[in-house]
Amino acid sequence: MNKLTLTLCAGLGLGMVSAVTAQQDLPPAPPRLGPAPTAPAAPNVPTLPNAAPPPVFLGAPDLPNAGTAPTPITIDAGANRHLISDLIYGVAFASKDQLAALNATLDRSGGNAVTRYNWKLNATNHASDYFYESIGEASAVPGESADTFVAASKAGGAQPMLTIPMLGWVAKLGPAREKLAGFSVKKYGPQQKTDPYLPDAGNGLKPDGKTEVTGSDPNDANLPATPDFQRGWVKHLTTKWGKASNGGVGWYFLDNEPSLWHSTHRDAHPRGATMDEMLADTLSSAAMVKSVDPAA
Repeated sequence: MNKLTLTLCAGLGLGMVSAVTAQQDLPPAPPRLGPAPTAPAAPNVPTLPNAAPPPVFLGAPDLPNAGTAPTPITIDAGANRHLISDLIYGVAFASKDQLAALNATLDRSGGNAVTRYNWKLNATNHASDYFYESIGEASAVPGESADTFVAASKAGGAQPMLTIPMLGWVAKLGPAREKLAGFSVKKYGPQQKTDPYLPDAGNGLKPDGKTEVTGSDPNDANLPATPDFQRGWVKHLTTKWGKASNGGVGWYFLDNEPSLWHSTHRDAHPRGATMDEMLADTLSSAAMVKSVDPAA
C-alpha cells in the first residue's frame, strides 16, 4: 500500500503545503545503470538569513481564524481501487491498422467538416479550413464516407462515433457535383486569397487581409437542414449497421465546436450561437436520434 502524508498550514492568504512525507511501503528507486549524474551547480542567488524552504501554493484560501498547527492529510493510493471503463481510450479518424495497434476502443469522426456533412450528397463544406467550399466525396453514394468510416472502425476493433450536424445548413453541390463557394469572388468582390483550383472561391477577407466580407448568402453553397433531414441519416445507419443494441452505431456527437460557428462557419452562421439556440438544437437533435435508435 502506498501512502502520502501532506502537512498543511495556514499563511499569507493561501493554503500552503509545508512538507510532503512519504510513508509506508513506497517502492524503492530502481537501480541506476552507470555512475550517478553530477548535479548542476546551484545558481548564485542571494538568500535571506534563516529562510525557510519555499512553500508550494495550492490556491486554497485560509479559513477564518485558522491556527498555525499543521494538519496531516493522508492519501492512500491503494484504497478504493476499481476497474475503469475501457471506453476512455479513444482516437479520431484512425485507420483499421492504427486502431488494432493502439488497442483503441473508440474512433471519432469529427472536426470542422462534419458540421455541414450532407449525407444524401456525400459532400461537406470545408468552412474556413479551405475557402468555405462545398466539396463532394469521390463517391456519390449517400452516406458512403460515413459508412466507410464505420466499417474501418469496426474492422479495427473500435466503436465508431459519428457527428450529427446542427448548424442548420449542409453542403450543396452543382448539378454535376461541382464545388460551390461560400464567398464567391464574382458575387462579393476581390478577396485576400482565392483557391488556386477554384479562383471564384475566396477566403472571406477583403484584399487588406483584415476586413471580413459580410452579407453572404448561406444558400450559395449550402442547403437548409433540420433534425428531420438528419433523421434520414440515422435511419440509413440503423438499416445498414443495425441498432445500437445489436452492434450498430451507438455513439453520436451533436455537432462540433458550436462556440466557433460564427468564425469557422461564418459564411452560413455569422452570428454567435446563443444559449437558447444551443439548448433547442441539442434537445431536438438528441430526441431525433433516440426516436430512431433508443439505445444510442
